[in-house]
Amino acid sequence: MDSKSLRAAQAPLKQKYRDDPQATLGVDRAVPVGIQSIAVHFEIDGDLDDAERERLVASTERYCVVLATLRDSPALNVEILHSTGGA
Repeated sequence: MDSKSLRAAQAPLKQKYRDDPQATLGVDRAVPVGIQSIAVHFEIDGDLDDAERERLVASTERYCVVLATLRDSPALNVEILHSTGGA
């Protein structure tokens, strides 16, 4: 059975992240800005054995766009565009 044929009644994901608001608020320049850690918890409700649950999680990890983006940071380019004036 491949992951496309797995049936789960529900499989909500819950995530938790850790950051330090002192950085965002500019209170402490030594504290890094941004999320320091992210934890994702799967709550799979369905008639699946342990191996099927693991395959479902593996498929989610493989095809989740947000997770893939966070795991393998994309190239980032910041540009300053100059206005030609006028509105």
